[in-house]
Amino acid sequence: MFLLRKLNTKVVVFMEKILSVIVPAYNMEHYLAKCLDSLVVGAEYISRLEVIIINDGSTDNTLRIAQEFAEKYAATFRVIDKSNGDYGSCVNRGLKEATGKYIKILDADDYFTTDNLVSFLVFLEETDADLVISSYNKVCVGAKTTEKFFSWSISSMPTDICDHSLESVLFSKDFQMHAVTYKKDIFSELDYHQTEGISYTDQEWMFSPMTKVRIVDFFEYPIYNYCVGRIGQTMDTEVQKHQVGHNVKGLYKMLAEYKHMEKPSNIIAKYLLLRLDQRSSHIYKTYLLYNLPIEELLEVERQIRSISPDYYQHLDQLVVHKVYPYRFIRSFRASHKRTTLFDIYAWYMKLMR
Repeated sequence: MFLLRKLNTKVVVFMEKILSVIVPAYNMEHYLAKCLDSLVVGAEYISRLEVIIINDGSTDNTLRIAQEFAEKYAATFRVIDKSNGDYGSCVNRGLKEATGKYIKILDADDYFTTDNLVSFLVFLEETDADLVISSYNKVCVGAKTTEKFFSWSISSMPTDICDHSLESVLFSKDFQMHAVTYKKDIFSELDYHQTEGISYTDQEWMFSPMTKVRIVDFFEYPIYNYCVGRIGQTMDTEVQKHQVGHNVKGLYKMLAEYKHMEKPSNIIAKYLLLRLDQRSSHIYKTYLLYNLPIEELLEVERQIRSISPDYYQHLDQLVVHKVYPYRFIRSFRASHKRTTLFDIYAWYMKLMR
C-alpha cells in the first residue's frame, strides 16, 4: 500500500510501514551494530520496515552507532535521544513514534535472523491477525556459543485466541516477548503504558495487550535471537538480586490492572493469572534463595494483600517446582523464614547450573 501526498505540483509517494521495530538501547556500544545490521534487508523490503532506536541516556558510543545507521538508511532507521528512564520509558516513547501496522521489540544486545525477516515482512503484509507468534532462538554466549530453538506445533491458519489448540503456547514458560508481534491498533485501544524508571517491564508486554487479542497467526521460522550469558544483563543473577525491587513494582502494577481489566475468555483469564504467578514466584524465590532481607518480603506480602486479598490467598497454592510440589509461600508465611524443605530446592538449583 502507498500513501500519496501532493506538494505544490509534485506528487510524493510514501511507502506505508508494515513493521515497526523498537530498539531500547542503554550503553550498548559493543552489541548495537550487530543488532542493527540484522535489520538491514534488501532494497525491495527495507522501505516497509521502520526501526526506532531509543537511546536511553547512554554515556558510551551507543548514540553515535545508532546515528550512523540512521544516516545510511534514512528511510528506515530513526534515532530518538532522550534522558535515562529505563526500559519502560523507551517502549512508551517508541509506541508514540511507531507508524507500522505491526510492532515488535528488539533488545539492543539481541538480533534478528535477517533472511527470515524478509519472509516475515511478506507474511505480515498478508495477515491481519492481532498477534503473530514466531519461533525464536536462545543463544547462550560463553566459552562455547550454543543455540536452542523454541517453536510450537500450532495451526498455520489464523486462529481464535479461545481455541484450545493455543493453550500449549500460552501456558508454555518459553512463550516470552521474543515470540510476539502485536498489531499496533491494540495499544491504542488499551492506552497502553509500561512502568517507567525500572527494568523487567517486558512481562508487562506479555500481559495487558493479550486482553485485546482475538485472532492469532503463526510464523514458523525463527526471527528473534535472544542472547543470554552476558555479565551485567538483567537476567544475570547479581543484577536480579540487586534489582528485585523492580520486579516487585512491576508485580504491583500488573496485579492492580488484573483486578479491573476485562478478561475476554476463561483461557485469557487463566493466562493472565499464570503470568502473575510466574512473577510472584520469581520474587519470593529471589528473596529466599539469596537470603535477602525478610522484612522487605514481608512488606511485599502486605502490599499484595492490600491490592488483592483473593490473590494473596491464591499464592498459598504455588509450588516451588513442578517436580518438587512444595508449597513454599505457604510455609514461609507460617515461619517467616527460609525452611529446610526450601533448602532442598536451593541445593537442586545449584546442581542444575
